[in-house]
Amino acid sequence: MTNIGAGLSAQLGIAQEVTPGTPVTPDHFYQFTTESLAAKKKIVQVQTIGGGQQFDRGNFRATTQREAGGDVDLPFPVKGAGLLLQNMLGSFSTVPTQQGTSGAYLQVHTPGAFTGKALSVQKGVPATDGTIEPFTYTGAKITGWELDCKQSDILTAKFTFDAMDELTTGTTPASPALATPSYTNAVAFNFVQGALVSGGTVSTAGGVTSVTGATAVAAVRAANLKGTTAVDGARFNLGSVTKAEQIQNSWSNLTGSLDVEFASRALYDQYRADQSGALKLTFTGAIIDTTYPYLLEILIPQAWFEDGASPQVGGPGIVMQSVPFTATFDGTNPAIQVRYQSTDTAI
Repeated sequence: MTNIGAGLSAQLGIAQEVTPGTPVTPDHFYQFTTESLAAKKKIVQVQTIGGGQQFDRGNFRATTQREAGGDVDLPFPVKGAGLLLQNMLGSFSTVPTQQGTSGAYLQVHTPGAFTGKALSVQKGVPATDGTIEPFTYTGAKITGWELDCKQSDILTAKFTFDAMDELTTGTTPASPALATPSYTNAVAFNFVQGALVSGGTVSTAGGVTSVTGATAVAAVRAANLKGTTAVDGARFNLGSVTKAEQIQNSWSNLTGSLDVEFASRALYDQYRADQSGALKLTFTGAIIDTTYPYLLEILIPQAWFEDGASPQVGGPGIVMQSVPFTATFDGTNPAIQVRYQSTDTAI
């Protein structure tokens, strides 16, 4: 890749590790907008008294912990997102299913276990001497994610990674060499392709959850969804400067918000009664083959609206509602299901 300066030659690649913490060469590449991945270390400096010394002694300084992590912001991938969805939700048994004889393949992602699963995340950082240096983050887990679609914008994503270490070609162990990226030219999902429905009856059959009888939510201006997976990221054990695999140690959390025009009392009434209902957010892209489009469908079977649902008049304009919600497990259906359709024949 030609270095054209100012970070424009930077790249981002990700791959599923076989063993958490053992780096592998990226095989999925994503165009991104910003990132904050960085190393972090704990230094112990013992201060001693003796011989009239005035400064800390270098021989009493030691690195006792080293880890890494940060955020990556990007347009939600129309192709290649299966790897991210698996590591968002723990859906590692998911495989793409061909739709008829078309070139479209459907993936169905639902929550599962994360133990034994981690990513290598590699960023290529352009230096002013014309080289692009690989920085690879091993044993990386997605501990937080956010999907956001603002009015008349594209669907964006943010991923928060907790990693065991940051490697370069000069560290021991060394980072894999900079991978050669390959990008898709598929058009990003956008606001115009979105649709939101609520309510209805949810059922699961054959491992796929669906909702019938839902009602379209009127005049939606924006939609946001956030997920977190709590892990023990402080498993620093005797004899190692890096931590052991991050194991989930608390409940996952799924929240979101809707910005809508106040078209009726429907959302408020649901909030006031503290009555749960399904939410389904769908983005339908270009046709892949025959009748099968690029698709991202997020179904939350049990959502509860929270404080903030009351409409407030702030002036002479259209009254808006910014309605926060929380997702819970209804005891039968998955707390969230993501159906993702693309031309990807493998995750």
